[in-house]
Amino acid sequence: MVMRMKPRCTILIITKGNKKFLDRITEYYNPHIKEFNFLIANSGDKYDTTIPQIMFAKDIDPYMKISKILNMIETKYVVVCADDDFIVPNAICKCINFLELNNDYIVCHGLYKRVSHYHNWFVWSKRYNTVSTTDEHQFNRFQQHLNNYMPTLYAVHRTDIMKKAFNEFAKSNVGGWVFGELLTSILDSIYGKIKILPIFYCARYYPLESVNGKELGWHIKHDLCFNNKLVNFKRCLERNMRGSGISRFQLRLKINKNVNNYVTKCINQKKTMKYPLPKIIRIIYRAKNIIYENLKTKSII
Repeated sequence: MVMRMKPRCTILIITKGNKKFLDRITEYYNPHIKEFNFLIANSGDKYDTTIPQIMFAKDIDPYMKISKILNMIETKYVVVCADDDFIVPNAICKCINFLELNNDYIVCHGLYKRVSHYHNWFVWSKRYNTVSTTDEHQFNRFQQHLNNYMPTLYAVHRTDIMKKAFNEFAKSNVGGWVFGELLTSILDSIYGKIKILPIFYCARYYPLESVNGKELGWHIKHDLCFNNKLVNFKRCLERNMRGSGISRFQLRLKINKNVNNYVTKCINQKKTMKYPLPKIIRIIYRAKNIIYENLKTKSII
C-alpha cells in the first residue's frame, strides 16, 4: 500500500461569492487537488464547489476574514489566492522548496503579470517590483521593503508567520484595504527575509477602467479616518520592532520619517490613467478566455 504524503501547503481562496470566478478557479486547481489542501473563505453567496467553504458575513473586512480563517489552517505553508487570480502551482512548489532550504526566509514568491481587460482586448504586462528583502537587521529590512514596496499577500508564507502578522492586524484597529495590505506586508519584512524568485508566479486581473480607483494614494486621500488609522499603523510597527536594538524614542522617529515619506509619495502619485506602454506589453490576446486557457496549458509560462 502506497502512503500519500500530506500536503505541505494550503491554498486559501478568498471570494465574495462570484460564481463565475469560483467555477473558473476550482477548474484551474482541480488537477492539483492532491498536491495541496484547499479552502475557500466566502463572504458572499454560497455555491456548490468541490472545495470546502467557510462562510462569512458579507460586510466583513477582507483582511479580518483572512485573519479568522488562518487559524483553521494547519499546514506548514499557506498561499492566499483571490478568486479572479491565477497562482501557478509549480511556482508555489518552487517557493516552498526555497523556504525549506533557507530558514531565515519567511516569505517567497516570484514575478507577477497583470492581465488588463478592455472590451475584447487583453494586455499582459509586468506588475510590482522585483527586489528581495534580505538585510540581516530588522529595521533595515523594514526600510528596504518600504522603499521597494511589493505586496506579499499572495506569496507563499510560513503559516505561523502569516498568522502572527494577521493577528497583529486584527488588534491594530487600522481596518480596511489600504492599511490591511500595507501593514501585513511590512510586518512580513520585520519578521524575516522575503525572497522574490525569477519565475513566473501569478497572473493578476486588473480592469483598465478601474486602475485609477485602485491607486493607494487615491484611497489615502479619500479615507476620512486616515489620520487615526495612520497613528495605529505606526504604533503596530513600533510594537513589533522593539527588539531591533534601537531605543524606543529613536525607533518612533525613524518609523515616523519612513512612513510619512512613503505616504507623501503615494499622495503625490498622478491620477492619470496608466495604460501599459508598448515596450512592456508581452502579449495581447483578443479573446476573453484565452488567458485562462493558456494558463491551464502553461503555454505562456
